[in-house]
Amino acid sequence: MPSSEHQQQRPAERAASSYLRWLLRQPDRPYRKRWLRKIRRTRQTVPLYDETVLRTEAVAEVLDAYMYENGQFNDNQADQYEQRGPEDRPIYVKQTNRALTGKLTEKVLENFVRAFEITEPDARELWSIWHGEKHSLVVVGTLERRADLPAHGHETVSVDEDHHIGANGFPARHEVRQTIRAVGAELAGFPYFFDTNAVDVRLVSGGTQGEMTRHSEHLWRVMFTFGKPVALGATKFFHYTQNFNYTEPPDPDYRRCIYNRYNGWNVRVHFHPDRLPGTVWWAEWENDRPDSPIKYREPVELDDGLAAHRSLLSIERAVAGFVWDW
Repeated sequence: MPSSEHQQQRPAERAASSYLRWLLRQPDRPYRKRWLRKIRRTRQTVPLYDETVLRTEAVAEVLDAYMYENGQFNDNQADQYEQRGPEDRPIYVKQTNRALTGKLTEKVLENFVRAFEITEPDARELWSIWHGEKHSLVVVGTLERRADLPAHGHETVSVDEDHHIGANGFPARHEVRQTIRAVGAELAGFPYFFDTNAVDVRLVSGGTQGEMTRHSEHLWRVMFTFGKPVALGATKFFHYTQNFNYTEPPDPDYRRCIYNRYNGWNVRVHFHPDRLPGTVWWAEWENDRPDSPIKYREPVELDDGLAAHRSLLSIERAVAGFVWDW
């Protein structure tokens, strides 16, 4: 049975692991170049300018070289390192995979910091997250795309959203400002999916909107059509609102299911001064089902505007948001 200390530490390790993955992928950091140089030795390939890709075997190659050069391999491992051929997998690949998927121990994090020569500010941020002293600005999950959702022809550059709770405790209004980039081909529009028909969707700017239609048993859709197609690699900004008309109180939470990746996400939940919550938590859910258990939560304080706020550098394949009690 894991100790209570270990159970408390796991969310911090997972958060530090997500932030480490983000650091290793950034083209403006030197760490990405270190593992890209190892691609030729591994059996993996990578588009040089694709920030979404991180090759575990190439990362492990960097760690192998550090471990060997600094005498951290035992005799058998050192012999393996000296004798392996181009088709042999890195020695440290299993530990690397565990570290980059949430099981980041203190010793392994120390090896990453030294092997990649992570700068003092980045290392300080990593250790602060690992020790649970601050929350990570990156969330990485394992959420699989729903079968009733079509594949995206875009990537999300940023999302800025405000969710408003009315005096009756029901969701009243939602406002989203979103920027996307066309990938694969030019984009003619954006299909917006949502899980309730108790809503009026309005595209404020960025194109024209179609009628609300039922997409599947649990999803509705409104198509936003752009004035002219967005060229491959170009970006598009649009702004839309939702006004809700619930007749029954929904669950006291706001969560977003992110099946690909947002490169930036700012989310605020605003509470009416006549209906303030008891406690508010930032939360991450196990999956996208309505009855999904919460796998991690931490209390947050409302700001001067009576809003709960979280700003992330990146979030991918995750369900996250806020939950509260009355």
